Amino acid sequence: MRSIRVITSKSGPVLLAALLSGCGLGNTGATPTRGQVHTGSAPAEGVQVTLVPIDGKDEPASRPSGVVGADGTFTLSTYDPATRKSHEGAPPGKYAVLVTWYPPAGLGSSRDGTPRADRLGGRYKDAATSPFRVEVTDAPTELAPIQVTEVGSTANAKSPFNRR
Repeated sequence: MRSIRVITSKSGPVLLAALLSGCGLGNTGATPTRGQVHTGSAPAEGVQVTLVPIDGKDEPASRPSGVVGADGTFTLSTYDPATRKSHEGAPPGKYAVLVTWYPPAGLGSSRDGTPRADRLGGRYKDAATSPFRVEVTDAPTELAPIQVTEVGSTANAKSPFNRR
């Protein structure tokens, strides 16, 4: 059975996770992992969530990742270069959590052709500075909701990862 363990950082508790009972890894080496991201009371549709291994080998093409849908939820999947297939979930391990929010494809450039910026101001796009940390173990995992604030918003970001 797999579970997720809470890891803390300088900013205090980093993640609250619900443990789900059920199936194991199967033959993919990944545990089903999902969560949700909102801005204010609205789903943060289009946000990219990526896990970067803290311990062990980091292969950027194989990082577990997911995109937030219209309902505010995401499901992580991991690419396996050996089989050239993506598998639902994340392999066991400790991770930094990256959260970025770029415009949809086709809307990524301004009139002068320069790329548009991350709507979150790049606050959570570097594994070395992201305050978000998780450990994936044996059970299907539902991550605690993440509340983000867009650049220019007067609201404070609220997240179980980043208590102010």
